[in-house]
Amino acid sequence: MTGFKKVAGARKYFKYTECEKGQKLVSAGVYVGPEEGKFGTNHIFRQDDGQVVSLNSSGHLNWLLENYATPGRTVCNVIYDGKEVLQKGSMKGKEAHRFELEIKEPEAMDASKPAALAGEPSSQFPDISL
Repeated sequence: MTGFKKVAGARKYFKYTECEKGQKLVSAGVYVGPEEGKFGTNHIFRQDDGQVVSLNSSGHLNWLLENYATPGRTVCNVIYDGKEVLQKGSMKGKEAHRFELEIKEPEAMDASKPAALAGEPSSQFPDISL
C-alpha cells in the first residue's frame, strides 16, 4: 500500500538517571495529561512529529504540569535540569530530579494557519488523540 506516512511506532520513555542536564525530553508536545500506569502516574505528551512521549511522575515535574499546563491545550518543551538535594521537608537531604517547562497556549500559536473548516479538527486546539 502506498500513501502512508509513519508518524510514531511506540511510546518513548526516559530513565532520568540516564538523562543529561539540559537534555530536551519533550519537543513541542501537546500535554495530553496524566495516565495511571503499571508503576504509577506517567505524564503523556504528543509531539508535532506524532511521537508519543511518556514521562514518569516526579515531584517537581508534577508541580510544574499541575500549575502551568492544561491537558489537551498546552504545547510544552520539557528539559531535564539534573538533580538537586532537597533542603527542607520530609525528604530533606534526598536528591530530587529537576525540570524546566516551556509552554505555549493555543491563543499564542501561529495564527497564520487558516481557521479549520466545519468537520475538520480545529487548528486552535491540537490533536491529542493517541
